[in-house]
Amino acid sequence: MVEMRFHWWNEDAEKEGTVKVSAPTVEDCIEIAEDEIEGAGLTITDYYVI
Repeated sequence: MVEMRFHWWNEDAEKEGTVKVSAPTVEDCIEIAEDEIEGAGLTITDYYVI
């Protein structure tokens, strides 16, 4: 299992935050984060494996 931390930015509200994603592979983590974060109208600014 891989754990990754994703930093996001909301330009309209000028807010930022982080979210942790766990999945079997790095590619799965990225796909989940894109679906959830970008699906909510936020922009992913950085990510890394923890």
